[in-house]
Amino acid sequence: MKTLRLLLLFAPLISFGQEYYVSAKGGVNVREAPDAKAKKIETLLYGQKVTVESETGIKLTINDFDQRSGDTKIIEGEWVKIEYAKTFYTIPGDGDIYSDPYEIKKYEGYIFNGFLKEASFPQYIDENYIDFNSMDNIYIPTGTVVYFNEDDKAYEGNPSIMEYFKDVEKPKSLTSCYKYKSGILFSGIAYDIILSDPFYEINPINYSPKKYKSGPKIDIYIAEFKNGVLTGKQKRINPLEGIETEKIKIIGLDQIGVEKEIVVKYSDLTIEFGDLQEYVYVNDVAFFDLDGNRISDFPPFNFWVNNRESFLFDMNNKNKFLKIKYFPEYIEPRGQYGIQDKIHFFDSDCNLYDIVKDVEVIEDFNVKVKSNKIANTVADHYICFNGDDNSMVIWVSYSREEKALEVKYKGQDKAMQLVHTKGDSRFPGAYVVSDDYYIEMVDGKENGQYRITNSGIWVYVEYKRGTDGKIFRFTIDHNANPYGDAPCF
Repeated sequence: MKTLRLLLLFAPLISFGQEYYVSAKGGVNVREAPDAKAKKIETLLYGQKVTVESETGIKLTINDFDQRSGDTKIIEGEWVKIEYAKTFYTIPGDGDIYSDPYEIKKYEGYIFNGFLKEASFPQYIDENYIDFNSMDNIYIPTGTVVYFNEDDKAYEGNPSIMEYFKDVEKPKSLTSCYKYKSGILFSGIAYDIILSDPFYEINPINYSPKKYKSGPKIDIYIAEFKNGVLTGKQKRINPLEGIETEKIKIIGLDQIGVEKEIVVKYSDLTIEFGDLQEYVYVNDVAFFDLDGNRISDFPPFNFWVNNRESFLFDMNNKNKFLKIKYFPEYIEPRGQYGIQDKIHFFDSDCNLYDIVKDVEVIEDFNVKVKSNKIANTVADHYICFNGDDNSMVIWVSYSREEKALEVKYKGQDKAMQLVHTKGDSRFPGAYVVSDDYYIEMVDGKENGQYRITNSGIWVYVEYKRGTDGKIFRFTIDHNANPYGDAPCF
């Protein structure tokens, strides 16, 4: 004879409108009325989220037998009216358009509250932790939240379950980066408890009944914040199975808001108007520090262009030196139809972006010519070029290393210095085509830009005049002693 073990459980203290979950491993029956003989609606699964709407005052005592341990325990409680939900995904057919294929349906019924537990999990959540959803001044934009995790193999081949935020101030899921709307930045440990609904799939094409895909899940997220940013130790817990995973993600915060400056110059601007928005293309961009030293590359500029920082790009600013003040921040451009709202602390990877604060035109900006061997090298050979429209003739002097040194136009008194900025190569056919880029310096200031292209036995020069951006093109003159040791004029 098995020993009868008595475990008297007091009736749970129920708070209306609060979330509970089904604690019975075998589930619990939902009935149409608060009576064990009433019609059963369905069985709620272990871990199912419910909301208690009201008490009935109808007491109930159950002898619960555990087949695994052989123990019997007495559970006392009462019938309560609950609300619960299920999520359905309707598979779109060919040509069908669903604005929202996901639907959350809510149901009501009566269950025995002895098989309910409050979703508080004190064994995992320290009393000093801050409930993330209680931080009313956390800034978070409207958007979507993923209900089911990417590593949940049950959903392979199905889209992620998403829902628009109903309350933008209190998201249902932790993203990676947050910041307070007020000036008070939170540092400490916060937690969030996410309870999902069971998930069903509906295929209207073959008229099959709803297909059960996966049961409910409970995930606890515990994360460290520093100055409003999620950085440090992050923990994900499955409390039903006691599984904990932990990772450490450190985000550099020392550069946030630190103001920087750079000088930018572009020679041309193209704006194309699409059906929904305008597209900006900036051509021949050069970058400098405040001392006039040329910078070969400046990655943030592409971010500004792609996200249409419109105040930077004006036809009136062509060929002008623009001093741009900017600062790093965690931000992501969001929007559509040409409207780009900058959403703070919503990028899933917590990437730093450089945000423009101010831009002004510098009227007198001197570009420095770097002292280098090429600039001081005696010319090794010369190449003569004819203008493609036969209006001009130029020669270009070269070093032994095949870098252009000077350019002179026929009729001018003196040559102008060329400063190499970059070069690249491509392979369109049987031989290599190379491009080298130069700036033309007159009295210490940039006067124009050159691109010299070598393609087999042919050499081409493209000059963009700095004053108005006009383009002039030249081709090597094979009859003028190319590669000779003296100028052709």
